[in-house]
Amino acid sequence: MKNLQHSTLQDRATLGLSRLLARGAQRREQRREQGMTTAEYAVGTLGACTVGGVLVKVGQSEWFGELVRDVIDNIPSLLPNLF
Repeated sequence: MKNLQHSTLQDRATLGLSRLLARGAQRREQRREQGMTTAEYAVGTLGACTVGGVLVKVGQSEWFGELVRDVIDNIPSLLPNLF
């Protein structure tokens, strides 16, 4: 009877240890995924800033200003044709 109780306690301890190790592995995996999420946000933010910078530079160019003025000037001539 004593060996049976010892074996059961040992089995419980082994099961508890394996659960503890599994939780630790799961937490490490979650931390790795959190780091990847942060890196992805950083790359996305850098890309958005780059596109924004290019758009500002294009918007400040002379030819783009002329293009916008031409489109705005031609809007009244396009409206009667739509109705």
